[in-house]
Amino acid sequence: MNNEVGNKNEEFEGFEGEESLNTLAENLKKDYKEKLRISKERISIFDINRKLDNPERGLIELDPEFQRDDDRWDDKQKSELIESILIGIPLPVFYLFQTSSGMRQVVDGRQRLRAIRQFYKDKLKLSKLTILSELNGKKFSELEPLLQNSFEDYQLEIYALLPPTNEDIKFNLFDRLNRGGTQLNHQEMRNALYQGASTKLINELSRDENFKKATNLKENAIKTMKDRYLILRFIVFYLIRQEKIKTKIEGSIDEILANAMKEINNKEKELNLDDLKNKFKKAMENIAKNGSDELFRFENKNNKKRPLNMLLFESVVYLFVLALEKGVAVDIQKLEKFKKDEFDKPERITYGIDSIENIKFRFDSMERLLND
Repeated sequence: MNNEVGNKNEEFEGFEGEESLNTLAENLKKDYKEKLRISKERISIFDINRKLDNPERGLIELDPEFQRDDDRWDDKQKSELIESILIGIPLPVFYLFQTSSGMRQVVDGRQRLRAIRQFYKDKLKLSKLTILSELNGKKFSELEPLLQNSFEDYQLEIYALLPPTNEDIKFNLFDRLNRGGTQLNHQEMRNALYQGASTKLINELSRDENFKKATNLKENAIKTMKDRYLILRFIVFYLIRQEKIKTKIEGSIDEILANAMKEINNKEKELNLDDLKNKFKKAMENIAKNGSDELFRFENKNNKKRPLNMLLFESVVYLFVLALEKGVAVDIQKLEKFKKDEFDKPERITYGIDSIENIKFRFDSMERLLND
């Protein structure tokens, strides 16, 4: 497995180990010419709104059921986008992912499409325009018919990524293509690409009050789905370690998580996810009672509190879930000693965090702690 080393996104308060949210697989050995299929199309604002108005027909889905309903643009940004359209300035490309069932989900361009729809549905008044200042305060229905037609006829450029495509290629492609807009991290991409039982599960667990209390993540970290990333990693490694899914720990972390999400979606009934959900919630309740987010942090350095650590989160939650299953209590003193003596080392938590060796070390160690 490739070592995952990347740069932190300094804009958001996060946690130790989160670099894997924004890294790319180092070695893409697949042949792009053979494996990558992209459909390039143009569609009018009128037609795309018609498709978005009828998601039940399996056409285009703007807001997948399990994506966070966050509106990141203010009215000025939205108004300037509408102004650009009315003037005739070309917009950046919109990127969609087509599922195996034919449904197309918007992966990059959601904020732009939201703004377009809000204006088209008379839910947005134009404001702070500098070029078409005479339109300030107006809704779509209040425009002159000529401008309304111009808006409806405006052509959007659409690129749709078609199945089947290798997971590393998907992430590499989207990482390159959406740099011009609001860049998605890999968990936001996964959330759009692999909807089903897996996204529904991590969505529900991310709203658990004890989870929120035990992690104490900032609002910006939650908006960028870093909370879901923590939960997803635990779920995937738990199911693999307990041999409940056949996904193998090989390839990049993106491949492992994507393959596991697809398997969870396909095996929803036989996996008994309600049982896992209850164990996770009970484990978080016990963690909240036994030190809360301190259990997910390493010892302070230079009198400074260290951030929540991603690897500690998945390991400690795994430990508490196993303890529940065996009907025993977790020895907190032993856990803290292990964290200090064995875990808090660069070769464990800084370099190659998602190597086969380090993943095995983390979960083997938790099982030994419990058995001892």
